[in-house]
This record gives sequence, C-alpha cells and structure tokens, in this order.
Amino acid sequence: MKKAFILAALTVIVIAAFLAGSRQGRAQYDAVRDAAGSVWNDRTVKKIRKRASKKFRRAVKRAQKQLG
Repeated sequence: MKKAFILAALTVIVIAAFLAGSRQGRAQYDAVRDAAGSVWNDRTVKKIRKRASKKFRRAVKRAQKQLG
C-alpha cells in the first residue's frame, strides 16, 4: 500500500512538472515566433528580400544563358 501511494504521488509530481515546463516552453516559443515574424514582416526587410530575389533571378538567367 505504501509503495502504491509513493508511486501515485510521484506520478502526480511528474505530470505537474511536465505541464509547468511545457507551458513555459510554449510561451518562449511563442515569443520567439512573434519576434521573428515582426522582423520578417518589417518594411525594410521586405525591401531587402525583394531586391535579393530580383538579383538572384537575374543571376540564374545569366547562368542559364552561359550554360546554353
């Protein structure tokens, strides 16, 4: 009986610790995701992405012409 009580108490503690840790982990994940999203959607970053994309497409076209 004593072993069953200890096992049940240990199980409850492990579950509580897991839930607390997963909530903290989720909060940090959400914070990082939101920060990355705000940087990705920044107006300056959008301009740079667009410029880099154009340069990349031009480089691909030039390489295709040279290769035949």
